[in-house]
Amino acid sequence: MKTDKNRRSERGTQLLELALVLPLLLFMAMLVSEGSDFIRVHQVLNNAAREGARFSSLLENDCNQAQTAPATPATCMAAIRNVVVQYASNNNVTIANPSANVVVNQAADWVLPSGTTAGFYTSRVTVSYSYPIVYLKIAPGFTIPDSISLVGSSEFRNFYGPGS
Repeated sequence: MKTDKNRRSERGTQLLELALVLPLLLFMAMLVSEGSDFIRVHQVLNNAAREGARFSSLLENDCNQAQTAPATPATCMAAIRNVVVQYASNNNVTIANPSANVVVNQAADWVLPSGTTAGFYTSRVTVSYSYPIVYLKIAPGFTIPDSISLVGSSEFRNFYGPGS
């Protein structure tokens, strides 16, 4: 059993320990929050690119064929980009400039592991996004950029074109 003298000499140690550990705990909480949001946004970009590539690979969305595509190839590409932007928007990721940040290639070669091409085209969609760092910027003593570039990409085999 502790005496009153021993208890008085330990008075304030818990407050001191809290003062030493609290900044570390706060930094770890900010790191986990920022990291989880970073991973979520990257997953949303990959899924948006996948949706765009799937949509682009359908016969009715072949932008090079006048009989199946909307009025012009530019309108067709804008419709594909809109699918990507809408998916991202539904998941709280805003793609600011779709014409620059969403790249659609409907004539991408499917490259086999041997390095040769498979003889048919794929629709490849690449989405770029500048992820803003929110929480870690307020941590003192660290040089952290304002944003990090994220890229999501996907490709689907076309249901049109050579080899289909």
